[in-house]
Amino acid sequence: MGDYAVSVAPSLRTVRDWLRYATTRLGQAEVYLGQGQETVWDEAAALVFGCLRLPQDRAEWILDGVLLPEEGAALEAALERRVGGTPTAYLTGLAPYCGWEFHVDERVLIPRSPLGAMLLEGLQPWLGEALPERILDMCTGSGCLGIVAAFAFPEAEVVLADIDGDALTVAERNVAKHGLEHRVRLRAGDGLAAVAGDAPFDLVLANPPYVDAASMAALPREFHAEPRHALAAGPEGLEFVEPFLAQLPTYLAATGWLVLEVGHSEAYLLERYPLVPWIFPDLPQGGAGVVLLSGADLHEAGARGALAWGDTSPA
Repeated sequence: MGDYAVSVAPSLRTVRDWLRYATTRLGQAEVYLGQGQETVWDEAAALVFGCLRLPQDRAEWILDGVLLPEEGAALEAALERRVGGTPTAYLTGLAPYCGWEFHVDERVLIPRSPLGAMLLEGLQPWLGEALPERILDMCTGSGCLGIVAAFAFPEAEVVLADIDGDALTVAERNVAKHGLEHRVRLRAGDGLAAVAGDAPFDLVLANPPYVDAASMAALPREFHAEPRHALAAGPEGLEFVEPFLAQLPTYLAATGWLVLEVGHSEAYLLERYPLVPWIFPDLPQGGAGVVLLSGADLHEAGARGALAWGDTSPA
């Protein structure tokens, strides 16, 4: 739509005006969607309502509300930043996920993992009636998965672990936001070292860095606004996963379950671990890149050397 040297804010008076304009502007700019919203309209609504701190579920009451001049100027600036590639969640500081709202900023990934929808279904049929008492959310970032798990399994103790202290600061804020300080703990450390000495967990959730080098280079610019260390995982996307799996039998109970997200690096995972009996769920949101493994199968694979970490090529 050309250069916006002249402000449009004075000509846009109401929330309705801004929703219409933002939808057009984002559509013409062909912004990338995939960090929480699926349509340009949803993206515009998230931006407008989020920046104005207005509830979307009361939209019909406020569509004709008139913005103050400073609100229009701030919203115009946010819209131009979104067109420039900054994700909406970083502009609003908020991200909806699995029915709850989370604080986010540039220190953490924007919540979008399919693991959340699986948790809402109680990880059935795999868990059956054996509900987890101790849950680990590895590479927790904003804490969203662990917090959803805490709601899905209200009797469980949950540990949120991450190597990044800045990310844990965001996660701690989200734990407090949802009033879960009494049973959700935060631990800092490199991989499973964060929980060294802990008793085995009944459920381990892991949404680690898994983007391979070629995919990383091809990511839309919006994803490059997210913390690179939370995405990039070497040539095949397994730099974190390999040592993690090798060490995991110590930390996952034989009666427990691992739920691991590896995205498009799933093919590399299967090539690297051909003897591991992975389970491939039908995801509620479709797609692939999530695998499950029972604790019993994990321990057996470890005992057979199928999880060995390092150079596994023949001598």
